[in-house]
Amino acid sequence: MADVFVTKTLAYVTDGATQVTVTIVIGESQVGESDGRLAGKGTASLETDGDHEIITARANPGLNLKGMVLTCQTRVKDINPDSNRTSVTHTVEGGPEEQTNTFPSIADTNGRVIYNISYVFV
Repeated sequence: MADVFVTKTLAYVTDGATQVTVTIVIGESQVGESDGRLAGKGTASLETDGDHEIITARANPGLNLKGMVLTCQTRVKDINPDSNRTSVTHTVEGGPEEQTNTFPSIADTNGRVIYNISYVFV
C-alpha cells in the first residue's frame, strides 16, 4: 500500500499580524498527527487540545508574518473499518478574517494520507 499525498498552497491575509494559528481536525473517524514549519523569520509550534491540533506561527520580534509561508503536514492513518475516506479541516485565525478549508481524500486500506498544506501570508 502506497501513501497518498494531498498538496495545496493557499493565501491567507494577515494584515500585519505577528501570530497566526491553524486548528487542525482529522475527520472520518481516522487518526493522525501533525507538525508545522515556518519559512521566514519566526517559529512554528504545535500543541494538542483534545481532538484538535493547533499550529501557531509567530514572527520574530519587530516583524510581521507577511511574506512568510507556513506548511502544515498531517499524516492520517486509515483505521476506520467502514471507510477509506479521510479528511483534514484547517481553521486559520489571526488575520482580519477566519478561513476554514476541508481537504478530503481516500487512503488505501490501512494506508496513510499525507496532507501538505501551505499558507502564504499576504
